[in-house]
Amino acid sequence: MWERLDKSFERANSEYHRVIARSPEGTLVAAQWGGGSGAGHAAVWDVASKRVAWEPEGATSICWTGDEVLATRLDPTCRHEVIDWYDRASRARLGSIAITYPIGAWLTHPPMLVACGPAQTVAAVWIDQSEGGFELLRRGPAGWEQVTGWGYYAGSNRVEHGVFSSDARSFALPYGAPNAWWERAKPDGSASCGMVAVIDLADGALGFVDLVAQLAPGWEHAPRMNPAPAIRAFDGARLDVELQNQQRVTVEIDRSSFQRPGAR
Repeated sequence: MWERLDKSFERANSEYHRVIARSPEGTLVAAQWGGGSGAGHAAVWDVASKRVAWEPEGATSICWTGDEVLATRLDPTCRHEVIDWYDRASRARLGSIAITYPIGAWLTHPPMLVACGPAQTVAAVWIDQSEGGFELLRRGPAGWEQVTGWGYYAGSNRVEHGVFSSDARSFALPYGAPNAWWERAKPDGSASCGMVAVIDLADGALGFVDLVAQLAPGWEHAPRMNPAPAIRAFDGARLDVELQNQQRVTVEIDRSSFQRPGAR
């Protein structure tokens, strides 16, 4: 369910370019490509001219937050993932930090940055060969820092867009169930098709929401069905989710079962 960068935009090759972020005023768009065969690439386009406006050095993902732009890159000298942040107006690099993932120093696919300006928080959503998850970063007085112990990952790389809640209280990441989940449907047609991991940005408490699809008699999956559910709206208390069979469900979030970092 990724948005594709329109083919009329200038590009270096014919690879699939997916839109990953837009500037707050909507005049710039960031896209990512080449992630299936290496570290990947990311750049910024001017929407009016459809030409590349900026390519941060080595960038593999980009997002805007407040007066800054954040970008990930793979440092070739130490083979470690790095987060750079830039002044939005001058595009001068202000700082860099290494980001640590639970599966090692670097990934097989480029991450995607998702920003929440009001919370001064950015999520780095990542996938690897057989895992997927997120790590959180926050803006402090000295710059951006990774929030140790507040990330999460599961043994599935069927990960969709991560979403911050509209009240800036939480972050949610949906996961798809393994292949052929529809073949495990119950007699009433219900089938577990995935889950959503939800983290509270106030204390790092983490919880999960199970997703269940209701399959009509004779339903057959599409050949190119999206492997993961997609969050369409999130107000902090409820999730509006589009399941892989295009069914829309609204689920309430029960925070009483959430566990803080030290308890999980």
